[in-house]
Amino acid sequence: MMKRYLMCPQCGAEILYIEDQNGRQYFFRIERETGEIEPTKAEFDAVKDMDLSEIKCSQCSWKGGKHKLKKYFY
Repeated sequence: MMKRYLMCPQCGAEILYIEDQNGRQYFFRIERETGEIEPTKAEFDAVKDMDLSEIKCSQCSWKGGKHKLKKYFY
């Protein structure tokens, strides 16, 4: 079965990121049904232990909490 991911409420992108205190970006997706964090590269595994209160979209200017992400984009 194909995995589906939560999406940016503004543009529908699935790739999101957060920044650490040094400005380093960690890219990931969030599995739609389980809420599992899936880093896009192994080097971004640290994202699983980071605060996800301010997530940013990789494709547009949206930022917000995980609860604002959409299951379906219309």
